[in-house]
Amino acid sequence: MAAKLILFGILFIVVGILFITVSVILRIREGNPYTKIMGVFPSAFLIMGIITVTLGGLTLVFRNELTKTAAAIGAIIYLVLLIIMQILLLTLSKTTKK
Repeated sequence: MAAKLILFGILFIVVGILFITVSVILRIREGNPYTKIMGVFPSAFLIMGIITVTLGGLTLVFRNELTKTAAAIGAIIYLVLLIIMQILLLTLSKTTKK
């Protein structure tokens, strides 16, 4: 179980860093006049990246104390947070589109 948690923790940290990288890239390209809704996306990707890196770090730190039930509950909470972020992102992108 600990080896799987280490793998998932590292994977979450890598994916979180990718989210943060996408956020930085979108902020750099924010000045493009063809992308009016870019103001919403960098912040959303940054928040998703921070949540993902935090969860990966917590998984690595508490890998020995973590049970399967706690890992499953954490994964469900993470997925719910990502779904909420995606819904907010889609809603904000539709309302800011002109």
